[in-house]
Amino acid sequence: MTALAHHIRRATAIAVSLAAGSTLALAGTATAHSGNPCGSVAGSAPVAKGLYQTAYSERNHVLWATSSVGEPPVTNSSLVKLDPRTLKVEAMYRPPVTNPETGAVEAVYGIAVDDAHNTVWTTNTRDHSVGVYSQRTGKRLATLPGVNHAREVVVDEKHNLAWASSFGDGSVIAFDTRTYKEKKRVTLAGSSPAGMAVDERTGTAYATDFANDRIIEIAPRATSPRLIPTGDSPLGARAVSPQLDVMQRQLPLSPTHHPRPETASATSAG
Repeated sequence: MTALAHHIRRATAIAVSLAAGSTLALAGTATAHSGNPCGSVAGSAPVAKGLYQTAYSERNHVLWATSSVGEPPVTNSSLVKLDPRTLKVEAMYRPPVTNPETGAVEAVYGIAVDDAHNTVWTTNTRDHSVGVYSQRTGKRLATLPGVNHAREVVVDEKHNLAWASSFGDGSVIAFDTRTYKEKKRVTLAGSSPAGMAVDERTGTAYATDFANDRIIEIAPRATSPRLIPTGDSPLGARAVSPQLDVMQRQLPLSPTHHPRPETASATSAG
């Protein structure tokens, strides 16, 4: 398969999963659409309560979803495996228990698929960590701490990295998808990283800064992150597109939006 064909197939798959995900989050049910360009509804099916995000695995032709219900201690949370054509639940995997006394589990919220290593990555927001699960068995393979109020996670299969936003302490963190070790941590004082995207062609990661209406760009060889203003809006900077690297090259950068040495720090491992 050519790189272009792979990109088109992957983009289409992501679009399908996002469409399903928006339905899941609203109603706790999955809605399947026919091939009709008008998007007529073919049917819907109950999935689980408290659905948050979805991610599509092209390797396994599976749609993954996260669900978590209630306030701490959260005892009802699942990693859900769905048939993307019928949206039938194929399996539900319960995260490990973190507190035997309360029954609290390592609740899952954000999600990303790593087809290169056949894994699923989750953000365990209330436990300030990131989780890794086997796509084949659903087994939890690792829990990676130190991600304060972990919000989103994206995978760069080409560079073997998973990027997570640490909303609580203004950090964006990269983990090696082969060893699960932390590879890089970029911290911006006063920021609140939320949505994540990565350009696998260049290895550049992007995070929305919810607190400051800007995009944080982390390039592989840059000594400090680049800050791209987005302007004020009712929603603020919550979501980011993988095509941002094309758009941002056309944006003029105000000097006030360049990171100052005393507010930006980056650490790399190994």
